[in-house]
Amino acid sequence: MENTQITEAAGFPGNTEDTSIFDDLKPLPVLYSDRAIYTLAFLFSTLFGSVLMAMNLKNTESKKGIWQVLAFGILFTAGQIWLSNNLPGTNSGGGFLMNIVGAAILRYVFWNKYIGKNTPYTKRSVVVPSIIGIVIVAFLLFVIISAKG
Repeated sequence: MENTQITEAAGFPGNTEDTSIFDDLKPLPVLYSDRAIYTLAFLFSTLFGSVLMAMNLKNTESKKGIWQVLAFGILFTAGQIWLSNNLPGTNSGGGFLMNIVGAAILRYVFWNKYIGKNTPYTKRSVVVPSIIGIVIVAFLLFVIISAKG
């Protein structure tokens, strides 16, 4: 009789693989899309986008990179403020350009490193973050206009 060996299926005792037959049954994480983070970071600020990215990372299994993303957003925004206060002729166009750079770093560096290009997920609505961003911008504009008048 021929000697046959039965291999144990994924997810059963003795299996050394990191996969399980139940992997397909796990719910997908609910995340803001990379496009939504890019757009909101461009419109409102890199710090705003980094908070959304950190919220995404909190909803993943590994939860890696949360502090790195938040530190990036804080440092990038601080650098952006410093540049706008210390470079002559800086205007809002330069701020939007910096937001594009920060948004691109969030999308193409942090998203790819900590979430992954091909990670399946369920898209989370951006209505609430958009409203929050609009309220913050409106408040800041009100403060700026009130200070000048």
